[in-house]
Amino acid sequence: MKFVSSPNLPKNAAAVIVSADIPQEISDSLTALDIDIILSPLLDGSQNPIINHPDAGIVHINSEKFVCSPETYPYYKTIFKNTCAELICGNTAINGKYPDDAAYNVANTGKFAICNTKFTDKKVLEMLRCEIIDVPQGYA
Repeated sequence: MKFVSSPNLPKNAAAVIVSADIPQEISDSLTALDIDIILSPLLDGSQNPIINHPDAGIVHINSEKFVCSPETYPYYKTIFKNTCAELICGNTAINGKYPDDAAYNVANTGKFAICNTKFTDKKVLEMLRCEIIDVPQGYA
């Protein structure tokens, strides 16, 4: 499995992490593009509708580096076990309602990371090597 050099940019993507309820049409389109699909696990401590949002439990820091919630760590460790990915277990458990479910919700372009630093997992903030834009909304 190969990873993009800049997170969240689909150019040359070899794999994507998507919600388990991805529509079949989108799944088929990604498969046709030879993009591997990784289904995100359900976040038991979270509320619907974000219970299956990938960005609630994992953030792509850069090429091979990811930080995920303690609940999703065992799952992603298995998924990434035969890859070059560096998976880091974050400090913040996903529990309950907003803002306690926004710790890994970071819009990271590689040059900028947009998040609410008050709610973002501290390990994520330590790992980011770009300009952080602090916004009032936790779901960045």
